Amino acid sequence: ITGNEITIDSPEDYCYFTGSDPVTVFQGGTATRLTAQNGPIEFHAGNGSAIERARITSSGLVGIGTDGPSTRLDISNNTSNSVLAVRQHDLAENIAEFYNGANQVMIIDNSGSLGINRNNITAGVALDVSGTAIISNTLRIRDNSLPEGTQITLEAHNNTHQWHMDVAGGDFRIFKGGNYHAIRIDKTTNFIGLNGASPAVELD
Repeated sequence: ITGNEITIDSPEDYCYFTGSDPVTVFQGGTATRLTAQNGPIEFHAGNGSAIERARITSSGLVGIGTDGPSTRLDISNNTSNSVLAVRQHDLAENIAEFYNGANQVMIIDNSGSLGINRNNITAGVALDVSGTAIISNTLRIRDNSLPEGTQITLEAHNNTHQWHMDVAGGDFRIFKGGNYHAIRIDKTTNFIGLNGASPAVELD
């Protein structure tokens, strides 16, 4: 011991800090181990006055910004900073992957697109969902480059057939490929046109 430093010469020595809750630091051949015999491991930091910033409980729960974590990782934030920042610097890799056991259930790829119940995301889409989706409130679809909106596409297996719905110039349209209108509802009169007609009566 020199001043405030403790030097461990042997690669397999122990350093004990005793008290009501003894702590052991062990330097092995391939790892360094910090062990709390009773209670959590707390990490304190500060400027002049150190306060608890993080802890690992005796059951292995990790808390950051909280002294009572209830999940494997529990982050609490009461500052103006963001709670979590994730940065992926390898543009060939995904930003995040989520698993239920060995099964991947969600993915965020390197473009920020989200896949749910998928292990990959269809190129060029922002949201790719495999399975049933329930929306309890409003679903709003908008293309900022097209003020009237964009299309909803209903697609058969392997993209063999497609039907489209959109709002064009205010009129609601249902059509197949080639812009062939099967149904058109006029925005002003609410008249319905079939087979591409611009309706002049209630049903044209």
